[in-house]
Amino acid sequence: MDYIAPFLLGIATLLVFLVRNQRQLQEKRQKIVVKEHRMFSFLHGLGEALQTSRTREELHQFILKGAMEVVEGAQGALYLLDMKQVRLVPKAMSRQCPPLLPQLLPNYDPTDPARLRSDLLLETVSTDDADSILVGCLSKRESLHVEDFSNHPAFGDASPSDRKKICCDAMLAPMYFGESDLGVMVVLRENGAASFDSNDFAVFGLLADQCSLALGTDQLSRQSIAQQRLEEEILNARDVQRILLPDKAPPLSGYRISGRNRAAGSLSGDYYDFIPLGKHALGVAIADVSGKGLPASLTMVMGRSVLRANTEAWQSPAEALAMVNRILHPDMRTDMFVSMIYLIAKAGSGEIVMARAGHDPALVYRAASNNVEEIAPSGLAVGVDVGPIFERDTQDHSIHLERGDILLLYTDGITEAENSMGDEFGIHQLKTTFADLATSSADEIMDAVYAKVAAFAVDSPQTDDMTMVVLEKT
Repeated sequence: MDYIAPFLLGIATLLVFLVRNQRQLQEKRQKIVVKEHRMFSFLHGLGEALQTSRTREELHQFILKGAMEVVEGAQGALYLLDMKQVRLVPKAMSRQCPPLLPQLLPNYDPTDPARLRSDLLLETVSTDDADSILVGCLSKRESLHVEDFSNHPAFGDASPSDRKKICCDAMLAPMYFGESDLGVMVVLRENGAASFDSNDFAVFGLLADQCSLALGTDQLSRQSIAQQRLEEEILNARDVQRILLPDKAPPLSGYRISGRNRAAGSLSGDYYDFIPLGKHALGVAIADVSGKGLPASLTMVMGRSVLRANTEAWQSPAEALAMVNRILHPDMRTDMFVSMIYLIAKAGSGEIVMARAGHDPALVYRAASNNVEEIAPSGLAVGVDVGPIFERDTQDHSIHLERGDILLLYTDGITEAENSMGDEFGIHQLKTTFADLATSSADEIMDAVYAKVAAFAVDSPQTDDMTMVVLEKT
């Protein structure tokens, strides 16, 4: 019977072990349940956050705070790639987050968390920094659990005293949306606290995936809204631009005058204008801004405004263009310029004074000889030179139109229109077409030229704005 006591003691010990183990399992299960509840609550809030008009900064803070709460992290940070995808930029940071970058360790003062936070928020990480723990996590798209952050190779050059400043347990997760990298999320527990376990790590990876989906969706939504707003603004700008182009020319005794613009896109970098100069003269302008889209359109509007503001003061076209150049040049990009022709036609007389700022040659049909002449006085494009050379080279040039003569101004969108073989419409075809149509009205001439160019480039999209102005001496 002596063996019964040890046997009973063994049974009792086993029961105690099983009870304790069962209690531990229950506690563990309870922790998992609580963590799952926090996670579902966070994801629900994240969905609502995407539906509201939160700023990006608020969304970033919400994501970081929620992730820290779910896995019970004490500190954390959210780094996202910049627009050019070349630097990781801190977008959210807990108030007492330790220095995550080796270069910040020497100046780290735990008694001055405000300064550390400022340093952290200002320090970005180049994606070329192969030694960075953040870059490594993102480039490999692998979550990391670093039980002692200070011993990671990224801090290998730091002194032992500096590494003590960041003795903490850390989890890092890459964030990406489809093929696009987004950034890295970091959550930490201070040294001495319970380490993150495998369940924490698994939950943190799932959180990062869901947060990545939220950030990617938010980016697409904001881009869509921004694109829609841009399209609306471009449409508004197009309407304003069309208002600035004249419907018809003011009457001028002895002339029939007409102009037309066909933009290649929503906005045009070409323009033409008719500027009344009292009862007996009319200013006529045509211009082509280098480039396309909004920058060219804005430059066109500025050029039109400056020219209109100075035509009354300058009866010389060359002097008017010189003023336009002096005003526009300081504000123009170095890769932009404006080619222009500005002329003054006097009522009845047939006398026209013209100045050409680097624009395509004007064409004159002479009724008497049935020939087309090129009129190409010297002149620099607006914006190329600040003043002296432009004003030396851009001079007034006088021409005289007899009855039946026609003056054609145009932009290079017409002569440089290409067919499917890459051949240009060219000045020769334009002169031939112009000569064939010389007995037609100004509007008929423009209609026919546009039709001829369209037929020539039938298999190629219009890539440049096309503008024409026709002055017919009656």
